[in-house]
Amino acid sequence: MSIYQLINKENLTDWEEKMILLANDCLDYQTQLWHINSTKRVASCIYIKNRNDFIVAQNIGISNVTGSFCAERAAITIAVAKYPDLKLEEITDIFIVGENNPLLPCGVCCEWLYKINPSMNLYTLKQDKVLKIKISDYYGDENTIESR
Repeated sequence: MSIYQLINKENLTDWEEKMILLANDCLDYQTQLWHINSTKRVASCIYIKNRNDFIVAQNIGISNVTGSFCAERAAITIAVAKYPDLKLEEITDIFIVGENNPLLPCGVCCEWLYKINPSMNLYTLKQDKVLKIKISDYYGDENTIESR
């Protein structure tokens, strides 16, 4: 059994399409101001189904000392700030897009996402399709996805 799914864009749900649109818009409008010491621009979008809300964020790379703040963790931080009563299991889906796709979470973000909800669905683009994978099946090694 495959650990991931490749979905044709025409087979996406409305909310999956909206996640992609919002994250791509965020990526398109990013300025260099927030990427002084970052080598790539990244955007993410979380869909909180039971609240019918989308949370969009970008990565921030302004310091070499502390490293960058990834888009995935930024989206989670915004969601918790917006909904202080948010429960871990409410975060079920996250889309990640960058200048070079497929783009998958770094090790720190993998740990965050797994601890928040191991059943979370992770989406990214792979050529002309959407790659969907359960965070519990992804171990931080992009090569396992690239080789399939």
